[in-house]
Amino acid sequence: MGDINGDGKRDILGVTSGGALRAYYGDGAGGFVSDATMDASWGTQGALTFPMGDFTGDGRPDIGLITVAGTFLIAKGNGAGLDKPELLATSWGEFDVVVGALDRGGDGKTDIMARSSTGQLWLYRGNGAGGWASPNGVRLGTGWNGYQPISVGNFDGAGGVDILARQSNGDLWLYRGNGTGGWADTNGTRIGTGWGSFVTVFSPGDFDGVPGTDVLARAADGQLYLFSGTGAGALRRGVLIDSGWRAFRAIF
Repeated sequence: MGDINGDGKRDILGVTSGGALRAYYGDGAGGFVSDATMDASWGTQGALTFPMGDFTGDGRPDIGLITVAGTFLIAKGNGAGLDKPELLATSWGEFDVVVGALDRGGDGKTDIMARSSTGQLWLYRGNGAGGWASPNGVRLGTGWNGYQPISVGNFDGAGGVDILARQSNGDLWLYRGNGTGGWADTNGTRIGTGWGSFVTVFSPGDFDGVPGTDVLARAADGQLYLFSGTGAGALRRGVLIDSGWRAFRAIF
């Protein structure tokens, strides 16, 4: 999600099973300092919720929602929370996974990546001011049905925007970006196994203050693990940082 409250530290948001949107404010060292409910009825607004990074270009992180009807809404960050969601696009109902908070094209503007129900992976470039550089997406690949893409920025330290992909068999793959919207490695590199036991896997960026992009994973029993990134395309062994996250249907 990024820094939602403007204190310079990465935070995490979650949507509870009851539909409330809650913020957990990071301490900059891999833990939390406090939490708060941001919207008690968030779950009634969208079927998919995901971070968009600074999509509007104002230096504050935003959130995207895809409704059951396929409407794309954006809730803009205001430095202390979120504004009321407003319409951004329509006809997004074909996508079952949407990933934001990435500058895939290398132009300094935040883009959106979406996987269709048929396994096609698409890139929609942002214009840096809350809209689209083009209304048409660019297809990045096919056959992604069994893979969950995860935005991780410059994960390998070599430049370009990379993504991780969790395969349905539990393998974790790294796909390196070439900095211009394509792939530096179309086949990917497997960097882990055994990730199928986690209910949710996502990246908060550098959550623990140690250089490198980190990954958080929630187990079925609600325990939350931190996998610290090395900054060179790998993850360190997971460390339990919290429990009680079973009640959330989405975490980001």
